[in-house]
Amino acid sequence: MNDTFFVADLHQDHPGIIRHCPATRPYLRPGDLDQRGRWASEVIKQARCDEMNAAQVAVWNGIVGNKDTIYIIGDAFWKNHRRWINEMNGKKIMLIGSHDNMPLDALELFKPDWEPLGLEQKQMDAVKTLVQFREVHWSLVRKICGQWMHLYHWPGATWQGKPQGSMCLTGHCHGRMQGTRPGEVGMGLILDVGWDVFHRPIRFEEVMAEMKIKKEKMGDRYYGKEEEIT
Repeated sequence: MNDTFFVADLHQDHPGIIRHCPATRPYLRPGDLDQRGRWASEVIKQARCDEMNAAQVAVWNGIVGNKDTIYIIGDAFWKNHRRWINEMNGKKIMLIGSHDNMPLDALELFKPDWEPLGLEQKQMDAVKTLVQFREVHWSLVRKICGQWMHLYHWPGATWQGKPQGSMCLTGHCHGRMQGTRPGEVGMGLILDVGWDVFHRPIRFEEVMAEMKIKKEKMGDRYYGKEEEIT
């Protein structure tokens, strides 16, 4: 049986994320940064980024199989898109985030069917669908494994189907937004599935377990009903 996974904010090949999230990307060593917090050298910057890339690929491929489906909820790859798409397992469904512009030199691998998304021509030239992706979306409302979900990179206070029990999976905040983290309530059934929160892709069953905890904590404040989303 094939599994369904979710992840956000991988930031593969992005050395800046190591400085931005040092607590959850533990690759910095003494002397790596200068007194102003910048990389001490390009060699050091690339070395630490290579360490992060290798570790994240190993974790990903140790969990996700080639026949599994994985929803990537934004900010997947900073550069070398073709390399990482080919090296990382799973049938990928992509939600566009803040840092997902694909390079022009990779267009031979892309599909041009972006007109329905209403993108400007400049964006259409820079962002295309890799053939390894099954789908690419800005936002997605779908029944996944029997549960209505809204997938969107940027967390919000409401989303389509929230009153009917739809769950929102998001990213962007790297575990810094209260109410979106595991075990926290206050924003409803919303969960940050980012790499800096779980340090790996998480299965659908894990998402449902986290949402069950949120429901129990919300008690009477949980107003969702399992109805059809319209």
